[in-house]
Amino acid sequence: MPNSKPWLGRKRDAVTKDKISRTIRERGLSWSDKARMTARKVILERYGSSPMNNPQIASKVSQSLKRRFADKTRHPCFGRILSPETRKKISERQKAHREEAAVRMRALRERPDVLAKIVKACHSRPNRAEAEFQRVNLSRNLGFEFVGNGSFLVGTKNPDFVNVESKQIVEIFGRAFHDPETSFRQNIPYHQTEQGAVEYYARRGWNCLVLWEEDLKEPSLSEKLKCL
Repeated sequence: MPNSKPWLGRKRDAVTKDKISRTIRERGLSWSDKARMTARKVILERYGSSPMNNPQIASKVSQSLKRRFADKTRHPCFGRILSPETRKKISERQKAHREEAAVRMRALRERPDVLAKIVKACHSRPNRAEAEFQRVNLSRNLGFEFVGNGSFLVGTKNPDFVNVESKQIVEIFGRAFHDPETSFRQNIPYHQTEQGAVEYYARRGWNCLVLWEEDLKEPSLSEKLKCL
């Protein structure tokens, strides 16, 4: 079978690359969507999702970084003896920059459109526990709708299930993320704990029931649902 890709596996010098680039611009040529997808598929099959799996790229990046960090003269303070006052000013300025960045990020996260995009990207479908409650919800006709995909917000929080008519919320919590005593997270925000979530929604006129994963089994589930 003749080779349909004569440049496959061959290295091109700078002159050849420039000629190809100039020809593409002059003729108005561009990659089709199919060609882009095919090329991406080949790259993923060969090197995986990370370009660092490509030995040629990894070696270039590694050598470049080594040279950069080895050259201490690049640092603006190289060879200078900084006084305690100067060190303090630099530290305060860096701290102020970090705080300003944190304020900007918090402001973005409080925008409903941005928050909805973040939640949707991270959680586009019900997880196992949420799917289990959804089956119970439908079988018992509880009237809740799954909105954990970012389609509904109360303040800046995205609940798992809501009943708009009765102003009720059901949150499905896992011990690994929401229980301060057993979670791998050292500092869980208060509004992400059981009591914190209940208080957060109550301040906005909603009644919230938190179900832990173990509550989805009987008889615990029936006892919990009596609170609705």
